[in-house]
Amino acid sequence: MSKFCEHITKNILPIDSGFIKWTIMPRLEPEEKEVEYRIDGKLLKEHQVIKYLAFFDRDYKLFQDALTQSIMQQTRTLF
Repeated sequence: MSKFCEHITKNILPIDSGFIKWTIMPRLEPEEKEVEYRIDGKLLKEHQVIKYLAFFDRDYKLFQDALTQSIMQQTRTLF
């Protein structure tokens, strides 16, 4: 799983890398969030993420969709 996460991190880094540092980590427990956002180590709530993305003229829903599509595409190339 960690090799997969390393591959995904490497291959989605170009997406919005001007204002996002990507770290893809395995979700080891079902109750863990699939996606979380942090600034300086502080976990952000959804409304904070929406505000942050809006600052860079990004729509939260479209951003999430693009992230999901990128991960799915990279998954298909691996398997």
